[in-house]
Amino acid sequence: MKKLIASIFVSIVMLGSAALASGSQWENLNQIIKDTGTVSETQFGIYLTLSSIVPIGTEGARQADYLSAVGGYDENGNFHAGHLEGVSEQWLIDADGNWSIDQWLFRVSVDGEIDWIAHYHMVQKPNGTMISHDSLIVDDGEGESKWHSWVEDWYARTGVM
Repeated sequence: MKKLIASIFVSIVMLGSAALASGSQWENLNQIIKDTGTVSETQFGIYLTLSSIVPIGTEGARQADYLSAVGGYDENGNFHAGHLEGVSEQWLIDADGNWSIDQWLFRVSVDGEIDWIAHYHMVQKPNGTMISHDSLIVDDGEGESKWHSWVEDWYARTGVM
């Protein structure tokens, strides 16, 4: 019985330290966004955005990921985020020569808690004309899994430890 209790205690301590490390990574990623994100002003607030566009093959196909802190500047010039938004798009060319776009949208709190997730599939002609735009159903497990793996990719891209 003592071994079981000790094992449970060690597991809880390990889970707690993993959560702290993850929190530290999240804070570091947020700081990188604030320090190096591209600034754009919109009607929804000021966006500080990290971008990653990676070619897939040769025909212009690509994985395009964007992570933005959305907020504003105070009177001292310090940026304060109200939330973060993520866009993950995979652009592939289908058999008809059109773009097949798999898009995930994320909105999370500054603490990394998921507010909402959306998943779309679009088909677009090479000239930009939209052929179809379908909203896909996302169950909680699938969306959370996608979000967490996507954030892990951002940690790797930015060197966040």
